[in-house]
Amino acid sequence: MPPARRLSSPLLDTRQQVVTMIEISRHISFGQYVDNGSRLTRLDPRAKILCFALAVAAFTYISQFAALALCLFFCLFLQWLSRLPLRYVLQGMRMFISFLVILYAFQVLFYTSSTQATSVIWHWGVLTISWEGLIHSTQVDLRVIFLYYLTSLLMLTTSLVDLADGAEALLRPLRRLGLPVHELVMVFVIALKFVPLLITEVERLSIAQATRGVRFGRGNPWQRIRALSGIIVPLFMSGLQRVEMLSTAMEARCYRAGYRGWRRSKLHALQWTGADSLALACCLLLCGLLVALNFVSPF
Repeated sequence: MPPARRLSSPLLDTRQQVVTMIEISRHISFGQYVDNGSRLTRLDPRAKILCFALAVAAFTYISQFAALALCLFFCLFLQWLSRLPLRYVLQGMRMFISFLVILYAFQVLFYTSSTQATSVIWHWGVLTISWEGLIHSTQVDLRVIFLYYLTSLLMLTTSLVDLADGAEALLRPLRRLGLPVHELVMVFVIALKFVPLLITEVERLSIAQATRGVRFGRGNPWQRIRALSGIIVPLFMSGLQRVEMLSTAMEARCYRAGYRGWRRSKLHALQWTGADSLALACCLLLCGLLVALNFVSPF
C-alpha cells in the first residue's frame, strides 16, 4: 500500500500562514495588564516603580553567577506574588529569546579579552571561542533576561493609568527645573498603549494579506521582504490614523497639558501603605545583598 501523500493546496497554505502570524502576535504579552487582585497588583505604583528602578540598577551592576542565582530566586518569588501563570509570562519572551540567541553567538565569536591569559577553545580567522567569552556572554545574557522579565512583570501588574500617575508623582520635583513632566509621562503612556493595538493590527493585516494569496514564508529573502511590505506600509498608515483620532479626541475633551494653571484631576488618589514601605525595604535589602555577594563571591 503506497504511503499517504501530504495534501497541499493554496487554501491550506493560506490557512497555515494565517495561523503562524496569529501565533506570533499571541506570543507577545508586553504592555498587557492583568488585574487578578494579587499582592503585586495592589501595591502603590510609586512603590513598584521605585523597586523596579532599584532592581534594574542592581541587576545591571552585578556580574557574578552567585549574584545572578539570587536574582533568579528573587524573580521566582515575584512570580509567586503576582499569581500569574508562568507560561503566560514566558510566552512573551519567545521572540526575544530567539534574538538573544543570535546576540549570544556574536558575543561569543567576537569576544575580546582584556587580559592575555585566554583559554582558546576554537579559532579561525577573526572568529574565536574562548572560555572567558562563553562566561562573559552568559552573564550578560542572563542579566538581559532578568531585566526583560522585570519590565514585563511591571507592565502585567500595573495599569497604564496607575503607571502614569506613579511616574508623574515621582518626577514632580523636576517641574522646578522647567521640565514638562506631565507631557513626558503622557507620551510614554501613549507609546505603551499603542503596543497591544499595533499587535492586533498586525494580526488583522496578516489575515487580510494571507487570504489574498500572499505567502510570507516562501521565496528568496527579497520576495519575503516584499511580502512583509504589504503589512508594514498599511500598519504605518493605520498608526498615523489612530494618532490623528487620538489627538482629535483629546482636543474635543479640552485637554490642555501645557496651559498655565491647568492641573489634571484623578479619579483615585494614590495611597502609600505599610505594604509599600515593606516592599521598598525588602528591595533595598536585596540590592545590598546583591552588591555584597558580587564582591565576595569568587564566581
